[in-house]
Amino acid sequence: MPHDSHPTLPLLLPALLLAACAGAPAPAPAPPVPTAAASTAAPAPAPRPGKSLDWPGHYSGQLPCADCEGIATTLELQADLSYTLQTRYLGKGEGQVFKQRGRFEWLADGSTIRLLNPQGGPDRYRVAEGRVTQLDFSGQPITGALAERYVLSKQASPAPDPQLIAGGREWRLVELMGQPVAAGAGGRRPSLVVSAEGRSVSGFAGCNSYGGALTLGEPQRLRFGPLAATLRACAEGMALEQQFLQVLSQADSYHAEAGRLQLLRARMAPLARFELAQP
Repeated sequence: MPHDSHPTLPLLLPALLLAACAGAPAPAPAPPVPTAAASTAAPAPAPRPGKSLDWPGHYSGQLPCADCEGIATTLELQADLSYTLQTRYLGKGEGQVFKQRGRFEWLADGSTIRLLNPQGGPDRYRVAEGRVTQLDFSGQPITGALAERYVLSKQASPAPDPQLIAGGREWRLVELMGQPVAAGAGGRRPSLVVSAEGRSVSGFAGCNSYGGALTLGEPQRLRFGPLAATLRACAEGMALEQQFLQVLSQADSYHAEAGRLQLLRARMAPLARFELAQP
């Protein structure tokens, strides 16, 4: 009877097949398929500052104090996103007034501001018509029996004095759309001159002279136009002139103080800054 010299061959074949399968690399996973939501998602909206058009101003009140009679507080908000905060602890110390100045920003909800780098105390306030409310350190409304005492009320502003910008004085442009403006040929800058009665404006636009109507109103409102300019062609200054005249057409309010003038549009940062020309 013949002798079979390979009795284990049927058993080895399955084992070899299993070993080969185990050593083979696993197939790479298929890349994820982008969803329609991911491909069409819109970017987060930018913060919309100030739902109240007249939020700039002075707000004051007496905030609660844990170890004194109260904290007399005044918060001034400017249209250029700067603030001044004054506090005085009543019945404590010698009545010293603490003052700090800085910048603030609007948060995404459009009604909350955050003071940047304040020196102690909460940094967020909720802005509403005629009032601002101090929030807690986490930015949440303060609740409880004293909640209404964390409100600062807006103080009535004096009627704007048109003579601050009127009177035939020359205002020279130093900043336009956030960028400094250098003097051009002959050391001239774009300028603005408001007539004594505050009903017309004239000046130098960067290449040409311009002039036209002006309407002043309250609170610190204005409107330029229509404006007309000469038609001289210049080798330089035309781009600045076009941007300057466009800013005049967009401005709807102003802020003036000794020697300085800002043209504004609603809730935006200043469109243009001027300094009073020295005689």
